[in-house]
Amino acid sequence: MKLIYNINKWSLIITIFLYITIYYGLLAQIALGIIQLISAIILYYSWAHLNDKSKKHLIQYTIIVFIYAIPFFIIYNKVPSFIGLTIVYVIIPLLIAFYFLYITSLTSKNVDK
Repeated sequence: MKLIYNINKWSLIITIFLYITIYYGLLAQIALGIIQLISAIILYYSWAHLNDKSKKHLIQYTIIVFIYAIPFFIIYNKVPSFIGLTIVYVIIPLLIAFYFLYITSLTSKNVDK
C-alpha cells in the first residue's frame, strides 16, 4: 500500500509542477486520473485488508468521481468562461486527486503495520 501512496504522491507533485505550462499540466492530469483509477481498483481488490475508515473514504471517493464524471461528459466543451473552464478542468480534478492521496495515505498507515 505504501507503493500505491508513493506513486500517487509523486504523480500529483509532477502534475502540479507541470501546470507551470498549462498544456503539459492538463496532459499530466489525464495520466494522474488514470493512475488514480487503477490505484482505486487495486484498493478495491484489497478491500479485506482495509480498515473501516479507509473503506468509507474509498466509497466516498468513488461517489465523488461519478458525481464529477457524469456532468463532465454532459457539459464537455460547453463551459462558457475561462473561470468555469479552470474550475471544471483543473480545480475540481485536483481536489479529487488530493482527496485520493489522503485515502492512500490512510491505507498505507493502517495496512502496512
